[in-house]
Amino acid sequence: MKRKAIRTKLILLAILLGLLCIAFLPNYLTQSKTKKVMSEYYASARWSKLKSEYENLPIQENSTLYYGNSMTENFKPYQTDSSVLNFGISGDFSIGLIHRIHSVIRQQPARLFIMIGINDIIENVPIDQVYSNYETILTSIIGNCPKTELFIQSTLPTRDLNSTFTSSYSINKKVMLLNQKLKTLCKEMNLTFVDLYPYFSDEDNLLKRQLTTDGIHLTEEGYTLWSKQINKFY
Repeated sequence: MKRKAIRTKLILLAILLGLLCIAFLPNYLTQSKTKKVMSEYYASARWSKLKSEYENLPIQENSTLYYGNSMTENFKPYQTDSSVLNFGISGDFSIGLIHRIHSVIRQQPARLFIMIGINDIIENVPIDQVYSNYETILTSIIGNCPKTELFIQSTLPTRDLNSTFTSSYSINKKVMLLNQKLKTLCKEMNLTFVDLYPYFSDEDNLLKRQLTTDGIHLTEEGYTLWSKQINKFY
């Protein structure tokens, strides 16, 4: 009888451990994948090359600097003003902007437009972590570039990004949450929040089909719309 009771307890313990594994394993695997993706990205030759190029560009007086990922980097062909500096790097994350922020501080731009976060969200970086990284970026710029006017641009929605584990609908919910947090942060820090999201989203909160090439990146029409919305701040 005693052995039967012990065996029953062991079985229940095994079931409990199994349920705990089922509950926490997906999160563990997601975190492991995110770390692997980011580790490989920051070891890439292209990221290091562009980081170095931006660090060594000549100082440009009274510049407007754009800082971000591929959304920003792909803006370059449409930015013909010689006073514009584009420090976008395709694939970058919010932590990457912290790693290379000294290149921005060195320039002391008159205006700084920041957009970052979509790659973080796609790779399941927690929204609170992205928000914290934003706080670090903004605090550093404010402390080291007292004359720079800061503009925080909302992260744009996605479209047709569907897989076994995610979809554009779930991604865009996180995008909207991040944008709301950033809007509040800008209000607290007395900064300008440029809300691009309403101009780029359709009635289903998806990135408008005519504005994207692949569900994330923008068409020429998309960049024309973006330019129109931010030119008013010059």
